[in-house]
Amino acid sequence: MASVLLPRTTKVTPVQVKVPNSVRSSSVQSLPAINSFPHPQRHVLIVPKVSQLPPSTRINVLRPPTLPRRTVFLETAESQHHMHKRCLDMQRKEWLRQHSEWRKPMYGNKVDKELHRSHIRSTLKTQMDDREYTKRMNFSNALRESMMMYERERTEIMNDMEKRREKLRYLREYSNANKQMMESRWSEQRISRKRQNKNDSELLKMNPINWSHTLK
Repeated sequence: MASVLLPRTTKVTPVQVKVPNSVRSSSVQSLPAINSFPHPQRHVLIVPKVSQLPPSTRINVLRPPTLPRRTVFLETAESQHHMHKRCLDMQRKEWLRQHSEWRKPMYGNKVDKELHRSHIRSTLKTQMDDREYTKRMNFSNALRESMMMYERERTEIMNDMEKRREKLRYLREYSNANKQMMESRWSEQRISRKRQNKNDSELLKMNPINWSHTLK
């Protein structure tokens, strides 16, 4: 806190306290003089000289101007008045700028009116171009997405067809293997049956019961 010291006040004479004789005793001591206590020092707040600054200057309360170091200058009437005037000036300038812009097409000369019309035409043309570009981009994105979906569906269909072909090939091979196995079994059964019949016929020939050889 930045402060300055004021001169000390005038010296105060001590006040004698009158004590009755009945109360006066050796155990009671006299009161100390007032000037024996340390006198507090008065502090005066140092504020920057805001009135000397330009109206458009922004005040930083953490680093106030016209002071060598930081003080407790945070909220004062002078600073608030300065910032309020600055805000009003900026609002006034902005209003004048906007007013000067919109008054040209109504009350300006021919050059200003023609510039305003050309600006409107260029703005509309830019908006139309942007809308057309957006439509083209949307159409191209939709076309790309549809092509991607078509390719994905075609790939899935081809994969499904390939799986079906693989399954049909496996079933055909399995059926051919079963057919070959059954044919080989049937062939073995026929051969074994012929062999058995031949053995039976040989036995019948050698059997003495069939003398007439009627059994074959």
